[in-house]
Amino acid sequence: MTSNASERVVLTARPATSAAVFQLRNILKLGIAAWLATPQTMATMSGFLDRLRIPGVSHESGFLYIPSAILIFSVISWIVYQKTCSFTLTDERLIVRYGLLLRVEDEVELYRVVDVTQTIGIFQRIFGVGNVQVTSTDRTGTVTLPLIKSPSAVRNAIRTEAERCKSRRGSVRILE
Repeated sequence: MTSNASERVVLTARPATSAAVFQLRNILKLGIAAWLATPQTMATMSGFLDRLRIPGVSHESGFLYIPSAILIFSVISWIVYQKTCSFTLTDERLIVRYGLLLRVEDEVELYRVVDVTQTIGIFQRIFGVGNVQVTSTDRTGTVTLPLIKSPSAVRNAIRTEAERCKSRRGSVRILE
């Protein structure tokens, strides 16, 4: 962690894996991928390809599995992305880390935080998670903490630490 020795870690959070796997969009993508791989759909796509007569493309070449593979890959990559995310709130900054091959670390200075909101969709309620959105005046702009457990507690912790940080620094004016 790149925090200063004088910084105190208030909380750490990660997206909930179960909520990432069972998001409605992922379930729909996997359902469509399964439907595309059914014999009836494959036969329809094969007939369509035969009518197009594209050289080098036939139903025997495995070409018909590409749409399903793309959908499955997009779900897997989303889940891997969610698994690599971590959020650390100190008494000075919100540190966001993500990425598997290219590791990115970004931070939001708490004295620059303008607004903290949460959204909880109907499927997120089932898993007890939500998204926390932090808006700041620095170059980072808006940071979203997706699929966080207890989003109200996280939102309140960020808001409380931002207010403490602002009061420690004295008067901070935000120009819009």
